[in-house]
Amino acid sequence: MDSPLVCIEADEKLPLVEGELVKAQVGGAPVVSDGKMVGIISRSDFVRVPVLLDMLDGYVDEEMKQQPPSETDQVRRFCDRFADLKVREVMTTQVISCMRDTPINEIAASMIDHHVHRVVAIENDEPVGIVESLDLVRLLAG
Repeated sequence: MDSPLVCIEADEKLPLVEGELVKAQVGGAPVVSDGKMVGIISRSDFVRVPVLLDMLDGYVDEEMKQQPPSETDQVRRFCDRFADLKVREVMTTQVISCMRDTPINEIAASMIDHHVHRVVAIENDEPVGIVESLDLVRLLAG
């Protein structure tokens, strides 16, 4: 939890966020709106995007079901839809959090109990840090 915290705005476009996470070398980040945490976004959320797009209405209309579009058309349509998605549409809204001074063993137990890879440290209802499962591995490795 020593690195500067990367927070993502809820209305930011998804393709921009992917670049931000890569640049910051993090797997996920708290999502904020008006300075308050409203969710968390992780790289695994990007994996679910094709399923989300398929579920959105209008993705496959009746005419397309009768005559499947070419792969190029499908890729173009996917890219167009992906480019318009906002973080709030794919983020996880149930965030596991802790206080800044929570003992590391409690944070690890919380990760196990909730099956998550990130716990957000909060102070005055605002995110101030994030502990990732890889941080725990680094700690154990010395």
